[in-house]
Amino acid sequence: MIADEIQTRLARTGKILACDWEEVRPDVVILGKALGGGVFPVSAVLADKDVMLCIKPGEHGSTFGGNPLASAELLKSYDYKVLPKGAKATVSLWFSCI
Repeated sequence: MIADEIQTRLARTGKILACDWEEVRPDVVILGKALGGGVFPVSAVLADKDVMLCIKPGEHGSTFGGNPLASAELLKSYDYKVLPKGAKATVSLWFSCI
């Protein structure tokens, strides 16, 4: 199963990934857009070793792949200790508005 989390972004639904609500473990998770904070194009493909090792050197690439500035921005823009709390607050606010 592939979980395309590009639109839902991290913690937007109240859990780190939207698929966490279904208690499934996807084979592949795709993240993008919001990862770069709207500043840099950043995306990610997450999978177990047995899936990722199917991709050989030179078979996968991207225009902006490996951008060190974008990578540094990504690491600074996410506080993974606070992220779940913020997600719960966002979902609570959303439900209070509908």
